[in-house]
Amino acid sequence: MKLTAGANADVVNRREMEITSKLPPVDASATSTLVSDDSVIGRPPTGSLTDAIMVTELRRDIADLRAEAESASRHAEMQAKRLQAREAEIARLSGLVESGQDMERFNLESINQTNQRIIETLNDQVDFLNEELAEKDAQLAERDDAKAKLERTMHQLQVVQVWDSACSDLVAMPNQPGRVLLMSGVSGKV
Repeated sequence: MKLTAGANADVVNRREMEITSKLPPVDASATSTLVSDDSVIGRPPTGSLTDAIMVTELRRDIADLRAEAESASRHAEMQAKRLQAREAEIARLSGLVESGQDMERFNLESINQTNQRIIETLNDQVDFLNEELAEKDAQLAERDDAKAKLERTMHQLQVVQVWDSACSDLVAMPNQPGRVLLMSGVSGKV
């Protein structure tokens, strides 16, 4: 194998390799040690400096290609999962269409479910408002009872005031003939 330079000998990327002869057959009885690329990393290869630069660039290219291959593999797996999900949805929808469920019926069922949820929400609101109304009615009834009790008390207070006024008038009129009339009038109002 012989390496030849391209038009510009300084440019490493333009190297060309020519195969001038076949490799000799491997002797199975000979003991040889295989060296992997990873074991030579960091050591300059034997041969010329341009060969070392080319090997380093090739190793860098191989690492970049491996990284790209891994990324492409992950992307392909993700796309395969998406495709599988899409195919499953297409199969589901096709089954609905083939089984006779038309889109109008599907839409009506969806609208019905939405309306049922709205009705449940409105019923909950009506129940809440009825509870609030019952509480307000109870408070109003308590206030009406308190008002009626206050009115009875005010009436009783007025009666007591009239009685006190009549009694003080009686006390102020000792031995007068109108006293008997006044007493009979006060006792008739009570």
